Amino acid sequence: MNLWKPTALVMTAAFTTLLGYNVAHARPSETKPAPVAGEYYNMRVAMEHLRAARWALQSAEHDRNGWKVRAIEATDRAIYETRMAMDW
Repeated sequence: MNLWKPTALVMTAAFTTLLGYNVAHARPSETKPAPVAGEYYNMRVAMEHLRAARWALQSAEHDRNGWKVRAIEATDRAIYETRMAMDW
């Protein structure tokens, strides 16, 4: 007797049952409401973090062959870009 056919039939039935159960009990995804004009919570938080990073870089002791200056410049650029995105 060929065991593949009954095995395939049982596995297909089990898969279909599990899939049907999961689909029947699925919940709609919770979507975030659209941001109200002028409210950019995540961008404001990012701006606070960027400013804190800039302050930490400025208060660092060593320049590390110019890397500190370049990091501050990159942070200033990120602050500028974030501000422009919030104003747009």
